[in-house]
Amino acid sequence: MSSRHDRLELLDRYLRIPSISRQVTPEMIEAVRDLWHGLGLELTPLAPEDGRGTPALYGELPGPAGAPTLLLYGHYDVQPTGDPARWKWQGVTCEPFVPAYFLEHYVLRHFYRQSALYAAIVSSRPM
Repeated sequence: MSSRHDRLELLDRYLRIPSISRQVTPEMIEAVRDLWHGLGLELTPLAPEDGRGTPALYGELPGPAGAPTLLLYGHYDVQPTGDPARWKWQGVTCEPFVPAYFLEHYVLRHFYRQSALYAAIVSSRPM
């Protein structure tokens, strides 16, 4: 399988995790951690001081010796799905948290929020 297919399969797995903000469960957090663990990135949950809200996940990827430090921040939790009946692309019904393939388009739920963090981490690691 090509590197492109591997990365698309990883993105597909990542987007299937139903990590809705304020509804994130310990199982969802572990699913995110397990996914990145498979790429060699250990993530540590950092719970909010008041115990409310979604924990941040912290991890480090070592760079070349002497290289400057780069801080990445992104969301793994997303907004609620709203009315699933409204999830349509070109007349085809789609499901939240189920990536859908359309010829040359890859329609992803909440891709905006998760894609930047995904792209930064995956592009920094050899596959």
